[in-house]
Amino acid sequence: MTTAGHCWPTSAQQLLLRAALVPGPETLAAWQRSAPEASLDTLDAGSIRLLPLLYRSLERLGVHDPVMGRLKGVYRHAWYGNQLRLRDAAPVLAELRGRGIAAMLLKGAALTLGYYRDVGLRPMDDVDVLVRADQARPAADALHALGWRPAVPVTARRVAASHAVEFADARGQRIDLHWHLSPDACWPGIDDAFWGRARATALHGVGVAVLDPTDQLFHTCAHGVRWEPVSPVRWVADAAVILREASADIDWDRLVGLAERLRLVLPARDALAYLARTLGLAVPPGVLDALRGAAVSRTERWEYRMRTRPSSPVLGRLPEHWLRYRRLRRARGSADRITFVAYLEIALGCQGVGALVHRAVFRHRWRQGAERGARARERLDRIHLP
Repeated sequence: MTTAGHCWPTSAQQLLLRAALVPGPETLAAWQRSAPEASLDTLDAGSIRLLPLLYRSLERLGVHDPVMGRLKGVYRHAWYGNQLRLRDAAPVLAELRGRGIAAMLLKGAALTLGYYRDVGLRPMDDVDVLVRADQARPAADALHALGWRPAVPVTARRVAASHAVEFADARGQRIDLHWHLSPDACWPGIDDAFWGRARATALHGVGVAVLDPTDQLFHTCAHGVRWEPVSPVRWVADAAVILREASADIDWDRLVGLAERLRLVLPARDALAYLARTLGLAVPPGVLDALRGAAVSRTERWEYRMRTRPSSPVLGRLPEHWLRYRRLRRARGSADRITFVAYLEIALGCQGVGALVHRAVFRHRWRQGAERGARARERLDRIHLP
């Protein structure tokens, strides 16, 4: 199996993953091969996100290396930042609950509570909260009442054609409010089954839902396998922790069915094959065979090519937006009156056609801004390497 695109861990990142995730002598072997003391100062931002997990793994083995002090500093920084984010999210969950709005934690917060069980191991940039689509605007009102401001207005049209909006408070903390689990599936009723299987947990005493293990693994793989300016390598660690903590609870047949129903067979297939091949994780061979044998359309293959590679220097992400728009229009009863131009306004956060044209004309500036943002993130993360 040949993985597609440029979104997969490099050889250096793979060594770091093995050192952080493979227990016993293999951890030490991978650690020694990665030459950490010489490379910490040049690590990319994606790899830096793995350092708290590496620290804990080496600490359990009793490693006494000069670099352990630096790794402990990274762990403490992640622990402190995550504590603040989770603390600030709890009143939001309580407000939603008080207004009768069901909420579900996604991604880092859910993984920290249910699988890592150590607030410092999985660095987070924000807290992701899912509500049902018909409660998206009331949920946005609840956040607004607590002082959180959206990056763009949460209008009825935006709810109908997208999956989430970022909110920020006065101190710069961020919450991503989702009303669909996936940006690839934004139509009525698509998330009902996820809600029906959700499990209950609590954050600072506030009851909240999380995905069940099968859905959590699927979401981690489907969301993680994509190109990003900052390498999304941590999805590998997330999936590995889920499999080790809850492998007995994974309904593999349902996972295959999810991939087929949401037309995400290719990212699910390659993600699970990577986990089995690279980390030796227990993915039943029959599951990989089923995914390899699943019907995949030419459109899905094109979508996969787009999502796993950097944007085109000429067209940018326009082909990817067009494919998502086609998904939306094909779904029964959704976005019937939304044109592609209107969809682009929503997807790109542009207020009006004029702003959309301006962005198209000067798209190279947006691309350069994204690249500068990625580099700034790397510099910021390195500041916290003691």
